[in-house]
Amino acid sequence: MGLNPNAIRFLARESKNRNRCERTAMIGRQGVHVPAAQLEQSLNEEFQLDLPSDQIRAAHAAGFADDLFRLLGSKTVDSFDYSDH
Repeated sequence: MGLNPNAIRFLARESKNRNRCERTAMIGRQGVHVPAAQLEQSLNEEFQLDLPSDQIRAAHAAGFADDLFRLLGSKTVDSFDYSDH
């Protein structure tokens, strides 16, 4: 499970409109399922969030969406997952 291009656009649009969730909870630990270049293009070119490229790529490389949510304004990110991961 994870964030596809449409979910990324939704989160970017909400962040652009200052509708940031300071507390984020995920059901299951979500991954980011878009290439790093597409993530950066969506956040910075399409939605003009002006986020540092190195931070976007680091959030992408982390493997899970936690760092991306923090980059978009979440102060806390929790996940509820039954698995051992």
